[in-house]
Amino acid sequence: LAAPPIPVRPGGPLMHATMWAVLGLSVGVLLVEGFAGRVRVPAPILLVFAGVGASLIPGVPDYGVNPELVLLVLLPPLLYAAALQSSALAMRTLWRSVVGLAVGLVVVTTVLVGLVLHFLIPEIPLPVAFALGAVVAPPDAVAATAIARRVGLSRRVVTVLEGESLFDDAAALVLLKVSVAGISAGAIQWEPAVAEFAWATVGGLAFGALVGVAISWARRQMPGMMPTVALSLCAPFVSYLVAEQANSSGVLAVVVTGLIVAHRRSADVDAQTRITEAATWGALQFLLEGIVFGLIGLQLIDIVQSIQASRSEVLLALGGVLGTVLIVRIAWLFVGHFTARWLSFLRPRLTASETAVISWAGMRGVVSLAAAQTLPASTPARPLLILCAVGVIFATLVVQGLTLPAFIRWVKAPRRDPRAAARARNAAQERATAAVLRRIDLKERTEDLPSETADYMRELAMMREWRGRTGEGDDIGDTVRRRRDAMKRIIAMERTALLIQRRRGQLADHVLRDMEIDLDLEEALFARDQPATHGGHLDVLHSGTTDDESAAGERATVSG
Repeated sequence: LAAPPIPVRPGGPLMHATMWAVLGLSVGVLLVEGFAGRVRVPAPILLVFAGVGASLIPGVPDYGVNPELVLLVLLPPLLYAAALQSSALAMRTLWRSVVGLAVGLVVVTTVLVGLVLHFLIPEIPLPVAFALGAVVAPPDAVAATAIARRVGLSRRVVTVLEGESLFDDAAALVLLKVSVAGISAGAIQWEPAVAEFAWATVGGLAFGALVGVAISWARRQMPGMMPTVALSLCAPFVSYLVAEQANSSGVLAVVVTGLIVAHRRSADVDAQTRITEAATWGALQFLLEGIVFGLIGLQLIDIVQSIQASRSEVLLALGGVLGTVLIVRIAWLFVGHFTARWLSFLRPRLTASETAVISWAGMRGVVSLAAAQTLPASTPARPLLILCAVGVIFATLVVQGLTLPAFIRWVKAPRRDPRAAARARNAAQERATAAVLRRIDLKERTEDLPSETADYMRELAMMREWRGRTGEGDDIGDTVRRRRDAMKRIIAMERTALLIQRRRGQLADHVLRDMEIDLDLEEALFARDQPATHGGHLDVLHSGTTDDESAAGERATVSG
């Protein structure tokens, strides 16, 4: 009963195989993501196809997804990273649309998919059919929001898609838990199911808020940047485990914690910590999202081959489930839109074209795949249910994902006006500068601030105003670009001079690193609104330096 543990040597074949599998998946994600950016195709779609193709190559390991790994290890950081980029204030403005999709549509989809599947194949019990409905109910809006941002859709559409993708997983997983309990009991007990759903929702919100406030307080007490970033990496798992320990929704708790931390981070941590934290979570989210979509493709062939049902039964079930998922979403959104127009006090926040875009942006993802594999092994027709889930994921990702850009153009959905955003930003910058100048005047009069210091502070404030401006018109835009180019050239010249000093032995490496951090942050400030180039700062050095020492500095940059 108490067998001794089997030691795993660092160089053993099992460890080597695992490392090669993880490395191969990560490298594949990086290659496909880079290719997707060049061909301007949503990366999740290419990752699914690449996974299918890779699974057919002899020697590629079996990437079977452990559902617990996805739900406990991958899902919390993905949701937390998405919440950090979202706006609680924007969601509050559109809360009816978000709640209607994340809760109302998930419940309706679960019920209708279950009823349709049971009607088409009576041998599948209702609790089992409802379980499949809960599996395919929550969309994964990663691809949809990426497309919406790329084509410049209105911020309202992006906010609704983000809010739906953050909160719908919680409702779907609770419904799945209720359905699985119904499978074991032979029928769904509705009163306990409603009570469990209510507690999961209330408990998830409460525990998420408590952990979020606690994390926010702890971040203010942290002694430095690295402990704060490390705490941020632990936050989603702490929130998830605390809520799950109380039998509430860990997914919902993670989302609420992330929204609170994001809302309070400007007051909790300093600028350098925010920059480092954003870069850390951006890289982590980039890799994890790619991995989960690649895993879908890698498993697709094995799942199809495991089906033992007849072809007609498979097509009937898959067609019924997929059709119900698509039709219910379109009907729910447009019924809600026209009802809001009919009831004047509701005042619809979205236009008809924006509603159409959201109705066609219901791609399913890895949560549905992981949820399907959590079905008990004794579940009737389990392989068929998993195939239906994978079929819905694949069809929505490919069909809706590839056609969404053309669909957006066809319905003529309103786009973001970059000049309007520039005007708003410039107006805010002017108000901030005016407030700073008034504060300086007040300090000069009442606090004996030296006139020389006050004048210097005014000059800095005016410099910050033009540096923070965005080109809202051609003349202003050209002026801002010329000034930013000039500042970037100065920074490049200064960096070159520092590198020459290091090469001559006049400057130690650790001093250079400290000074280069300041230069990098300042350069990033001036380059934040321009696309990144492969040349990095070497392009700036080349364009802004002419003397022999600067040319030597460029060579030092490359070689040293």
